[in-house]
Amino acid sequence: MQADTVPATTHLTFVQTLYPFVCLAIVIAFTAVLLVYVWGLRNQISRAIANTQLGDNTRSTLLNGYSDWPLGLPRGTVRAVLALVIVFGSVALLAISMSVPEIYKFPDAMVGILGAILGFYFGKSGNSTDGQAVAAVQAANADARDAIQQANAAQAQTQNAQTEAAAAKQAVEDAKVKHDTLAGNRLDDITGDLQTAVSVGQSLSKVLPGKFGQSLATATEAVSNTLTTVTDLRKGDLAGAIQQATNVVNQVAPNLPVVSVLAKAAAAIGPVLGGSIPPVALITTIVSIGSKLGSVAYSHWVARIMDMPYTPEQFSPKLFDSNAAVAVITQVPTVLKALRPQLAAGDRGAALDVVQLALAGDSGDELVKKYPQAFAGLAQPSIEAAVRDLQKAALDFVIGSELPPDAAKDVGGLTPLLKAVDQIRGNPDASAALDMVMTTVKTLDGAQKHPEVEFNKAAALLAQSNTAAAA
Repeated sequence: MQADTVPATTHLTFVQTLYPFVCLAIVIAFTAVLLVYVWGLRNQISRAIANTQLGDNTRSTLLNGYSDWPLGLPRGTVRAVLALVIVFGSVALLAISMSVPEIYKFPDAMVGILGAILGFYFGKSGNSTDGQAVAAVQAANADARDAIQQANAAQAQTQNAQTEAAAAKQAVEDAKVKHDTLAGNRLDDITGDLQTAVSVGQSLSKVLPGKFGQSLATATEAVSNTLTTVTDLRKGDLAGAIQQATNVVNQVAPNLPVVSVLAKAAAAIGPVLGGSIPPVALITTIVSIGSKLGSVAYSHWVARIMDMPYTPEQFSPKLFDSNAAVAVITQVPTVLKALRPQLAAGDRGAALDVVQLALAGDSGDELVKKYPQAFAGLAQPSIEAAVRDLQKAALDFVIGSELPPDAAKDVGGLTPLLKAVDQIRGNPDASAALDMVMTTVKTLDGAQKHPEVEFNKAAALLAQSNTAAAA
């Protein structure tokens, strides 16, 4: 009963373990049969040699040959027996490996040994036809091995090609994703610029007077429509959308508010300057300098550019000493003539006192009271103009100490720039155009946009538009 309950897998494993022993016993029995046969053959040869009916010459020949035979057997007998044993044993081992491949595996080394024995035996012992057959078999085996190697190489090449194709496809996909990302970012920049233009244009159209404010409102509406068009382009191919959006923006560029302001201001300011300074360069330099200044210095800069009334708070007494006061006075001919005796006598303290009184903000009344003889004979308007010029020269001195040395290098320096500003303020249309520029700067600041960047973009677009128009 217990034997019947043994699992089938255990019984199968036990039977499988008997295969090698059974085959080994068969191989031993086969080898024993061959040895018996060989032994009997040797005895027959020995009895044939001992036959008394043979002649002496025949017996001598047989004895000489017998002495050269291996183990007293005809040549090839031992080799044949060994070949049979090895071949039979290999066949038995091969049968085991085929019967139970999951447990027993035919050794790879036996393949070479078996092939070598068969090739050597038939190549040496067979007749010419057998030798040719063996050679043909060996050649066929070699060709088969070459074919297998070539097939393996081809398969490896195919796998490499598939890997490279997959890598190339992935690279293309990555490039497309990267390109789409860059295109999307570029469209974001264009959309952001247009949104800023619409916002700034709407604000400027409300604060700029007259027909220009109305035309700016109309242009802003065109920019708004362009913004809608660019937004719709994002729904299609991004690569093509970039070019289309760029073309649309180039077409609407003259309607951009900052471009419109810059173009109108340059047209009004250019004739006043008479070619001494390019108007666009002057405007962008004024904006650029203001963008780089701190709050205090920026208030000084705006007061100077806008020609605003001067107040004592704009000046610090620490900014001036007697030498600075003399330098400021030398720039105002009326005051220089009035104080010539004191300056000739080396009274630099009087020069500092005059500058401080002029900056007191009382229209020079205290200055005239303290130095009545110096300003005797001058009418009140002349005195007020002299005080105004003195205040302006003092502010120029302060600004010169606050700005970097190369701040106005694009227009030849700070002195030519301020001189150009004074020329502009002397012309009502040009002065209004400069006020319009400063109003635009303030509007851009309120929209949290960098005025210098926006005006530089506008200058580039205006130059591009002028170049296209000239062509």
